[in-house]
Amino acid sequence: SGAVELRQKPHDLTSIIGEFEGLKPGLPSFKVHEFGDLEYGCESAGKVYNPFGAYRGHSHEDIHDRRVGDIEMIQARFDTNAEYKNRDLLVNLSGPNSVIGRSMVIYEREDDHDQTEHEQTHDREGRYREGEGARIACRVIALAKGEKPERLHPSKPIFPARREPEVVFTSDPYFNQQHGYGQ
Repeated sequence: SGAVELRQKPHDLTSIIGEFEGLKPGLPSFKVHEFGDLEYGCESAGKVYNPFGAYRGHSHEDIHDRRVGDIEMIQARFDTNAEYKNRDLLVNLSGPNSVIGRSMVIYEREDDHDQTEHEQTHDREGRYREGEGARIACRVIALAKGEKPERLHPSKPIFPARREPEVVFTSDPYFNQQHGYGQ
């Protein structure tokens, strides 16, 4: 179980912050997938989101060497809890390649990004490439009711106007005595 929050200010990277419980210790893969349809579980989320047709790569690589959905892996501790803090350049919350309405998926193992080869030896067969393993958790990326910035109205003053002390001039000695003027 867990929760993830994505935030992006205009012209800035997207912050991805989350907390998880119940993960095996290690580096489970964490990816953005193309569909937000989870009717049949995590398998119906489709492939990893890749609007630019890039190769599978690490999260720190540029747009030609990684898919948009290849984000940083989760670092799960030995107590089965994990915190996730990352800022990503390609995961956007607005524009034509927005991830809103897509899904995030956690895998059971670390992703080797197809860079590890297990060659056949004279006494063993080549090892079957398992990649990141099965999809163990998923969630749709959706908008949440958030804070709305306070609008400043130019016609209204920002601070209340400072009241000047009231000064009354009169020639009536009784009024001046009652209100403490002229003493």
